[in-house]
Amino acid sequence: MKLLIEENEITLRTIENTDELFLIELKNDSFVRAMNGNEDNSDEVHNSSKSVMEDYILVARNDSLTYVIQNVSGDFCGIITTHHCDKKSRSFKYGVSIRENFRRKGYALKAINAILKYYFHELSYLSAIAEVYSLNKASIELHEKLKFKKEKVDQNAINICGKLYDKITFVLTRNDFVEF
Repeated sequence: MKLLIEENEITLRTIENTDELFLIELKNDSFVRAMNGNEDNSDEVHNSSKSVMEDYILVARNDSLTYVIQNVSGDFCGIITTHHCDKKSRSFKYGVSIRENFRRKGYALKAINAILKYYFHELSYLSAIAEVYSLNKASIELHEKLKFKKEKVDQNAINICGKLYDKITFVLTRNDFVEF
């Protein structure tokens, strides 16, 4: 199934086999690994396209999908993955990973906005949940800008390179969603 969401100078599309090298690069990015909870942030290199593609394909269930973020030039800026999509409670979680040379340029904001619009208005979800580690100041600021509410803080939830960080759970309801 190929799904395209075109919104605000970006395109989100489901992953394809041709995305293997891009996904391997992203999976090997030490910052992305740390932000995704790789506790030891080891230098383990993922170079098997089969295992990387399987990681992303295994996520694809119901409305849980990985989308490639592309800008108007067709550059691969990152990915946004929806997961724990619960039709009963009508809530979903998501995570965003942006390539280093595209960070702090608005791509995460545009991708999150597009996903929120699609999942709230097209798929009828009622709430979105984002979990952010306290060392990721940019993501905290971004979620606050998007009017997410801090629902919970798990103190000292993760050890990254010998330092403990909190995990902050942000929630946004469909009623509070304002497009940027």
